[in-house]
Amino acid sequence: DGSTVLIELLPNDTLASINIESNIPKGKFFGFAASRKLTIELVEKMLIDKGTKIKPFIKTVGATEVADMPFFYVDKVEIDDTQNKTIITAYDAIYLADKLTIESLNINYPLTLYDFTERLVEALNCTLDADFTGVNPTLQDDTTNLDGTETLATLLNAIAEATGTICICSGNDSITFKTLDKTPADTILPGTYFNF
Repeated sequence: DGSTVLIELLPNDTLASINIESNIPKGKFFGFAASRKLTIELVEKMLIDKGTKIKPFIKTVGATEVADMPFFYVDKVEIDDTQNKTIITAYDAIYLADKLTIESLNINYPLTLYDFTERLVEALNCTLDADFTGVNPTLQDDTTNLDGTETLATLLNAIAEATGTICICSGNDSITFKTLDKTPADTILPGTYFNF
C-alpha cells in the first residue's frame, strides 16, 4: 500500500544470513552495468509479496555508520515449514532493467546522452547520479542504431562503455555512473593490474 515498515533482523535472533552478489562481466574493470542479487535467510516464517521494495541496512556492532545499500525488489520467497525458515531473493533495479525494452519508452529525438540516460533511469523508478562532462553528444533518431527491442540493461551497459564508467544502483533510489578516481593514490599501475 506504499507504507514503510521497518523490521530489525539481528543475527542469532531472526537473521541467519545475508548475502549480496554482484554480476560483473569477467575481465572488465569499467564499461558495464553491475546488477546485484540479495539473499536473506531468516530463522522464522515471514510472508513478503513478490515485487516488495526492500532496503537492507547493514551495521557492525559498535559502529555509528550504516553501509549505503541500494533498494532491492523481492523476486522469490521460499518458506520451509519443517525447518521454520524463510529465504528471500531480491534484485536491484539494474537487474530489473533486463525486463524492459527501449520500445516501452517514448523517446523524442534529438536529446543528449545525459537526457537519454535520465529517461532510462526514470523508467526504473530511480534518479540519475552521473556526470558525463566531455562525453555528452546529442543523439539523433537516425544515428542511435536502435530497433526498439534492446533492453534497458543492454543500453545501460552501452552507456557505461561509451562513458568509461561503471553503472551501479546506490542508495536513495539512484543509479550511479562512477568513474575511477583520478588521484595518484588510486592509480592502477601495470605491475599490480592483474593482482585484483
